[in-house]
Amino acid sequence: MKFRAVLQTIALSVPVVIASGLLLSGCSASSPGLSLVETEQYDAAIPLLRKEAAAGSIESKIGLATALSATGESDEAEVLLTSVVELDPRRAEAWFRLGLIREEREDWSAAIEAYGHFTEVTPFSKLRSEMKSRIAELERRESTAWAENVVRREHGVDGLPPSPGTVTVFALEDERCPSLNGLGDAVASQLSRDLEAIGGFTLLERRRIDAILREVSLAEGGRVDDATAVRPARLLRSEAFVLGSISELGGDQIRVEMSWNRIDGTTPIVVAAEGASEQFWEVQKDLTVELLARLGRDVTPGEWALVSRSGCRNLRAFLAFGQGLEFEREARYAEARDAYVRAIEEDEEFVLARRAWERVATDPRTTKELARTYGDEEPGSREGDDLEWDVAGSGGMEFILPSTRISGPDGSGGSSDQVGDLLHDVLDDLIDDPVVVPDDGQLQPGVPGPPGPPR
Repeated sequence: MKFRAVLQTIALSVPVVIASGLLLSGCSASSPGLSLVETEQYDAAIPLLRKEAAAGSIESKIGLATALSATGESDEAEVLLTSVVELDPRRAEAWFRLGLIREEREDWSAAIEAYGHFTEVTPFSKLRSEMKSRIAELERRESTAWAENVVRREHGVDGLPPSPGTVTVFALEDERCPSLNGLGDAVASQLSRDLEAIGGFTLLERRRIDAILREVSLAEGGRVDDATAVRPARLLRSEAFVLGSISELGGDQIRVEMSWNRIDGTTPIVVAAEGASEQFWEVQKDLTVELLARLGRDVTPGEWALVSRSGCRNLRAFLAFGQGLEFEREARYAEARDAYVRAIEEDEEFVLARRAWERVATDPRTTKELARTYGDEEPGSREGDDLEWDVAGSGGMEFILPSTRISGPDGSGGSSDQVGDLLHDVLDDLIDDPVVVPDDGQLQPGVPGPPGPPR
């Protein structure tokens, strides 16, 4: 029911979204200034557009900002565009050009914010997927710049207290299980997800952890261990950090160890479990529950029901996912993307792998090339995004998707356009915001919760 309600909400917003995403070129016929902008005659356009903008034309303000930015007056252009989005937060082109200006001055966070607003107000735009890739690219640049700054100011960071409740989960060392390459990274990622889902902890973002490890030269040539973990954890201002290892015992058996370490040097809490490699999911979940219990944090049946819904049980998919995480840490993004594709092909419902695949998207275009693309591909409905409208008996509106199959990362099959992207976002939201489970573990009367811990 929740999924249908979300789709109905999307459907009702479609006309508004598309109308709000129109380019200024739609009004150019009645505006000499905008016509000059379209032919890149910026110096001639500016005085005309100033008059039109003074008369209150929103389109002329955006056109004036475009011309000013092209002639080196980015500060004034940013002021104009900011005033536009304050008046009308759904002006797609204003957000887009704000992002360009901020990106050019390498204000990565502000550019990400502007591009993010663009994707929010144009869910059916031709450029939505491309802009999500752009955001991923800028997030990596922002993390790299942040890590460089933190390491450069390391002595100042030394005097800062850790952030309360902040935890860094480092990849588990898995060199002693060569046939299970990637398992250490994948288990660490799933542990982070589970701790975050249960609540009470602030988990450091993977991109920031990776950026710090690259900056202190720990991303390659080995894992973080007891001797090397303290420095990156301190730079990340973590209150605690998790280390671990995975070993093959023979006969398809593995042993997983984890340690919870406090930055203040308190004696670590160590937990361990053994099981068949195909039972990696059960081993990781058992260790998570035991670790929390040792921390004095018992997992309720309701919380266990939440955690047990998360994760992948396909070993091949899980290993490919972990290999992608390792490539990502080493900034080998093309190889990481290929690994995530393999994981998704093995398990189409593997949400963490799909998010990781989106996270390593690349966009090498310059801002000028990006601006030109926007002009060539104005954001409107993409071919194939046609929605069949149906008036329900109750008078409500629904739309019928062109295909119920969500496309894979290779864009093949089913709805391979922005409808697919939007549905993935909806599904992710449903997974992140699942049905609340009562403390008795009952999903609904007469239906028991998932088996397993807590016991």
